[in-house]
Amino acid sequence: MHALTTVILAAGEGKRMRSRQPKVLHELCGRPLISYSLRLARAVGERIVLVVGPDADAVRAVAGDGVAIVEQRETLNAELREIRKTLGRQPDFEKRRQLQERHDAIVQSMPALPDSPELSAQDATPEA
Repeated sequence: MHALTTVILAAGEGKRMRSRQPKVLHELCGRPLISYSLRLARAVGERIVLVVGPDADAVRAVAGDGVAIVEQRETLNAELREIRKTLGRQPDFEKRRQLQERHDAIVQSMPALPDSPELSAQDATPEA
C-alpha cells in the first residue's frame, strides 16, 4: 500500500473577509481554520504538503514541523483581476483581444470542484 500525501491549499489572501490576516488563520472555536485541516491530514496520511501564499510566515508557524511548504507566488485569481481591470481600459483592439484570450484560457483551465461527501470524525480516525 502506498503512503497517502495530503495537499492543503492555503494560499488564499482573505480579501473578501476584509482582513490583512490570511484567511486560514482566522479562528473558529479558538483555533485557526488551518489547524482543522492539518489535524485531519495528520490523522489519515504520512506526508503533508501545504501550499501558501507569499508572506505567509504565520501560516508556516501554525503548520509546525513535518509539513512540506510550497509557496505560490502569484495566483490565477490575481491575474484574472488584473486582466479584468485592464481589459475595459485598453484602447488597442489587438491587445484587448489578446487579454480576452488569456482571460478565457485561465477560466477554462480552472478545474470545476467536484461534489464531495462530507467527512466525519470517524473518517479521520485511523483504523487499528
